[in-house]
Amino acid sequence: MRCEWRRQAILKVARETFLEHGYDGASMSDIAARLGGSKGTLYNYFKGKDELFAACIEAECAGIAGPSGACAGPRPALDAALQSVGEALLARVCSMSWLTSFQLVAPQARRSPELALRVDEAGVAPARRQIAQALADSGSVPTNAVGEAVERFIGLCLGDLPMRLMLGLASPPSPGQIQQRVAHAVRAWLSACGAGDELRPDTDR
Repeated sequence: MRCEWRRQAILKVARETFLEHGYDGASMSDIAARLGGSKGTLYNYFKGKDELFAACIEAECAGIAGPSGACAGPRPALDAALQSVGEALLARVCSMSWLTSFQLVAPQARRSPELALRVDEAGVAPARRQIAQALADSGSVPTNAVGEAVERFIGLCLGDLPMRLMLGLASPPSPGQIQQRVAHAVRAWLSACGAGDELRPDTDR
């Protein structure tokens, strides 16, 4: 129990250090100094900075709510399915856990693509799969246009809100605000879907 408490304390201090200085600017010595111990203590728990950084990402992602199961069942109506998935998506990517994970990983994405994939999987990827399945079930768009349609709907739901949250220019939305924002996105998406060829790939035009 004490070992786990110590490990969590290390992760907390390490996360703060990585956020403040970035991966390259942070060192095990810095983290140990903030923790009030020696580098030897850190190496008792983590083999090096890479492993400690990865553990910080894993801990943050573990705090992100999993994908909603509300689309499960016998072919729900498309608008209800989109509303459900959109709300779950927005709640996830506006959470401090996801935002912190994104801020930590973004500068290191090329060096550590596996960590970038881990953050994407915790935040947006489950919604992509659920929306694609809802569209496939409804037959509302051609099969070769599903990917584009999914990205357009996600764009309508998120807009620039995650970026504004990371910059401190917006406050996390309340459940009511999330519901309203997604409802607007669903209406806009369904309107576009009914507007002829707008959702078809360029190659079909």
